[in-house]
Amino acid sequence: MRKTCLLIIILSCRIAGYSQTSDTIKDNRDGNIYKIVKIGNNWLMAENLRFESKSGSWWDEAIPKYKEIFGCYYTFEVAKTVCPAGWHLPSDKEWQDLCDLLGGTYWAGGKLKSKDIWLQPNAGATNETGFSAVPAGFRYPYGLFASEGTVGYFWSSSVTDWGNCYMWFLGNDIPGFRQGDYEKDCGLNVRCIKDRSEMK
Repeated sequence: MRKTCLLIIILSCRIAGYSQTSDTIKDNRDGNIYKIVKIGNNWLMAENLRFESKSGSWWDEAIPKYKEIFGCYYTFEVAKTVCPAGWHLPSDKEWQDLCDLLGGTYWAGGKLKSKDIWLQPNAGATNETGFSAVPAGFRYPYGLFASEGTVGYFWSSSVTDWGNCYMWFLGNDIPGFRQGDYEKDCGLNVRCIKDRSEMK
């Protein structure tokens, strides 16, 4: 039985119309510690998940130092199962609600992107939410990694009417946070959101 994660408050602040509180959690499955951030009424991971599942997850072994920064890449089916107990993969609506809270599709990305790591121009990046999105790119089903440095992709748990899966992405050349879709076997990153039943 997994132990309940202990949250220790380390920082609180007010930002332009929404509350932000920072904290950390420990994933008891592998000992990884993650920064988390409360934006509005939701707690989200402020780092890409690094948990290695038995199948359907990878990290870019060609650049080992990036594992800590970029985390693991997961297929859609695996992404739905890898969040720690008490956390889950955000739905398309949950990503949309976050986007709306931060000013909409055109502006939200800048408030979510880290101010370093991204290739220039890193348009609009302020990271004022503390979400610290990084440009991990994605993994093709046949194994090639691409777009590292320029784009960050996050799975949602929602499926399109035509069988692909919704994801949300940010780019180095735009300040936006936008919805898109990918095939289930592509490898994208995961940010977990805390279950409502676990909210305190």
